[in-house]
Amino acid sequence: MKKIILTIVIAAGICFAGGFCEGYKAGYQAGFCYGKGACFKPFAPFCPFAGFGEDNFMGGYNRGFLEGLNNQ
Repeated sequence: MKKIILTIVIAAGICFAGGFCEGYKAGYQAGFCYGKGACFKPFAPFCPFAGFGEDNFMGGYNRGFLEGLNNQ
């Protein structure tokens, strides 16, 4: 049980430390408002875990943009 909790804490720390979550939030808002004139930027949903190779701001932005565009 302690190993599972430790793994989750480490994964969350990597997510927040790498800028993924900040990029996800910015990308989600940009994707949600893409193609609209005036748009109220919504709150982004909870930041998902970063996939392999997307643990930086741009990886989060790209993933958030696509999810925001799909949730338009």
